[in-house]
Amino acid sequence: MMGVEDLHNISKNAYISEADALKALAPHLAFFKENDQKIRSVAKELLIKISAKKPGLTQSLMKSFPIKTPQGNAIMSLAECLARVPDAKCAN
Repeated sequence: MMGVEDLHNISKNAYISEADALKALAPHLAFFKENDQKIRSVAKELLIKISAKKPGLTQSLMKSFPIKTPQGNAIMSLAECLARVPDAKCAN
C-alpha cells in the first residue's frame, strides 16, 4: 500500500521534463535489453496459444455485433452496467 511519502514523490515528479524522466528510467531498461529475445519468444508463444483457443462468448458477441454498430454499443453498455453491479460480498 502506498504511504504519504510515495504520494509526495509522485507529486514531486509529476511535472519533470521528458529528458529527466528518461534519465531516471534508463537504469530500469537493462532488464528488457538483456532479455529481449526471451520476452519476444514468450509473447509469441502466448499469442499462438491464445489465437488457437476457441473463441469465448465475449469474442463471439464482438464478432457478431461490432462496437461501431448500435447493437454492439448496446451490448457494451450492458457489459459496463454488469461490471458496476456489486456482488453480494461487496454490496455494502
